[in-house]
Amino acid sequence: MSKKRISLFSKIFYPIVCFFGLIGLLTLFLFVRIQTRNMEKTLIEEHLLFAQILSLEIESHYYKGTWPFSTLKKVSESKNILFWRLVNSDGEIELADNTNLWGKKIQDKDFKTKKIMVKDEILPSTNERIKIIIYPLGIKEKGQPWTLWLGISLRNIRKAQKELILTILSLSPLLLLIIYLFPFYLAKSITTPIKRLVKATQIVGKGNLDYTIDIYTSDEVGILTHAFNKMVKDLKNKTVSLNYFDTIINTMADSLIVTDAHGKIELINEAAVKLLGYKREEMVGKNIHSLIEVESYFSFKEEMKEPVKSLEAIWHIKGKKEIPVICSCSEVKNKKGEVTNRIYVVRDITDIKKTEEELIQAYKRLKETQDELIQTEKIAALGKLASGTAHEIKNPLSIIMQGIYLVDNLIPEKSQELKETIEMIKEAVRRADAVIRRILNYARASKIAKTPHKICEIIEEGLSLIEEQLKFKNIKIERDYPAKPIFVEADRVMLSQVFLNLATNSQDAMPEGGVIKIKVYEEDNFCVIEFEDTGIGIPQDKLSKVFEPFYTTKKPGKGTGLGLAMVELIINRHNGKINIESEVGKGTKFTIKLPKLKEE
Repeated sequence: MSKKRISLFSKIFYPIVCFFGLIGLLTLFLFVRIQTRNMEKTLIEEHLLFAQILSLEIESHYYKGTWPFSTLKKVSESKNILFWRLVNSDGEIELADNTNLWGKKIQDKDFKTKKIMVKDEILPSTNERIKIIIYPLGIKEKGQPWTLWLGISLRNIRKAQKELILTILSLSPLLLLIIYLFPFYLAKSITTPIKRLVKATQIVGKGNLDYTIDIYTSDEVGILTHAFNKMVKDLKNKTVSLNYFDTIINTMADSLIVTDAHGKIELINEAAVKLLGYKREEMVGKNIHSLIEVESYFSFKEEMKEPVKSLEAIWHIKGKKEIPVICSCSEVKNKKGEVTNRIYVVRDITDIKKTEEELIQAYKRLKETQDELIQTEKIAALGKLASGTAHEIKNPLSIIMQGIYLVDNLIPEKSQELKETIEMIKEAVRRADAVIRRILNYARASKIAKTPHKICEIIEEGLSLIEEQLKFKNIKIERDYPAKPIFVEADRVMLSQVFLNLATNSQDAMPEGGVIKIKVYEEDNFCVIEFEDTGIGIPQDKLSKVFEPFYTTKKPGKGTGLGLAMVELIINRHNGKINIESEVGKGTKFTIKLPKLKEE
């Protein structure tokens, strides 16, 4: 008995009928289920919005000491809302659609929630599934919010679900007919796929990667068709992925450079082209080491033992310029652990560096202003001390001096010891008197009367009082004055005192002789005076104190510590600034900036 052969038609038709029948049933089941879920979701969203509005109204009335009973009554009348509860932070029902529940403790622990909750429940009275919305209110007690509970009926959804199923069932004959006819015509046209496959090959060969063949068979033709479609799909995906990857790389804000293991550039994105200023063709094949500043390159080389993250470096760009960047680098390795590529991500931080510098300068100016305010407070305090006590001290000193001269004259024959004692007292009184005079001068320095003057004339006026002493001590003055006079608004006497004091300090700092260099020039809207000597210098740890009243680096009896304090006070009163630089063994340099008088 020969085995009955199953035709190709049967192989195709019956399995496909069964397959599509199952797919149809599954699709209808999923369709009904999805539609039901969507209806439930829409219902919940509507009632969440309703709960939000209702909660706001409840909160508003609560803070007024009332309840929105008219609104709550309408809520009770809603067909979709089975019940409502207003639960306080202790779990007690404050209000409810059923007045019998008022004041009772709710058993569900979810009243403690601080988030919106939606949960399923079975209504005991009807044994039907419902949704419960728990909505936290803005009313809180002991940190625990009140909650609004809404019971949402799903009856309308179940009704709509039944109607949908009935509609689908009414269309089932048509669906069965479609399920029957489609495999029939597919089986009948089984001889045409080979021709379509040849045609498809020609179309794809011309570059149309969207073309596919719709043949659903399980025989050799179907396998071949499936393989062809997969090949076209894979080719399209790779092409799309390549274009997608290229688009991402070239729209990156940061610069991306990919090199081989030896640093030869293989890929560079658009941001890197713009940053470096070279054309893409100029960069590909170039060694990346030529872009990195030498010191930064060695830092990279040291850090490359592991992925480099956010390393600051200097990179060379076109035009022999250098820019600061933040650079990250990672290595691509093959299965053997060998480095095949390196990926550099570079970000220009020129603006960040500029901002950092501006912040540093702003902090520096703030610190200077703070120091000036502190110094001003010291000056004010010292001024009060000077004006209040200097005269009181000076008068007794005069009496002491007169008394010692009287003693000196009344005793013609004095022992050597007495003579030395009298001279010591005289010298002590003179020093004390000098200190008092300086204190008074310091106090008076805060009161100035400014008029236009040539700055160089004021400098010379101050130097004229000490220049002979400087020559005697072998101290030379080198002047570098501008050809065109620079005018400043100043108190001539006070400002000349500044340069006299600076020259006196330089003289004391150069006991063996030396050079004082004075340079005057314009800078923006300022007149700048540089006063430099070749003296012994001042230690760095003492520079910040030199302008403090009564601070001196000189030996006892050699200075009062008011000279530079007076200098700074006078410069400040002229709306100027003074800065000091010094190095032990090389000398000291004062830089004074005074507002330049505008030319009319």
